[in-house]
Amino acid sequence: MLALQLGIYGAALGFLAYRSWRHGHRHQAAWLAATGLFPPVLLVMAAILKDSLMAAVLLAAFAFLVHFRDTASRLSRFAGIALVFIASCLRFNAFLAGLPLLLMAMPAGWLKHPGRTALVTACATVLLLLAMPAANRLLQAKRSGVELSLIIFDLGGITAHGGGTTAALTVSRCASGS
Repeated sequence: MLALQLGIYGAALGFLAYRSWRHGHRHQAAWLAATGLFPPVLLVMAAILKDSLMAAVLLAAFAFLVHFRDTASRLSRFAGIALVFIASCLRFNAFLAGLPLLLMAMPAGWLKHPGRTALVTACATVLLLLAMPAANRLLQAKRSGVELSLIIFDLGGITAHGGGTTAALTVSRCASGS
């Protein structure tokens, strides 16, 4: 999973740096390439988290849509749109980042018509918001109770190191859902 996440991120960032280099923006290309080695970025991307995967997928979507804008490649447009929907399946708030990317995939002439742009924006918002519930239903995802894990871990540590029984009682109540 880590290799997939870093591979997607590195390929997208590498493509954007190469594109800048090819267009004569040498300093921009160097900064883009250096971004992948910036410690705060590396620390986040080197952890297997759905947030990091979402960021990598959205960066790849952006790279495909930039390529679409450069070449009018339908395959790049389709790949960019598909990646935005995949990112929307990872996090409930991904639609906020995905929506501007979907607008990049619109034909340039559509952006000149405010009504058409508003309609596409509204439809895209609804579709992106429905992506995660649809994926969960398709994959038959079930709740695992993971949202309580941090509380249970903290209370367990308090009990182990504090010697009290109150935290242990609270942990058992949280675990049982009562």
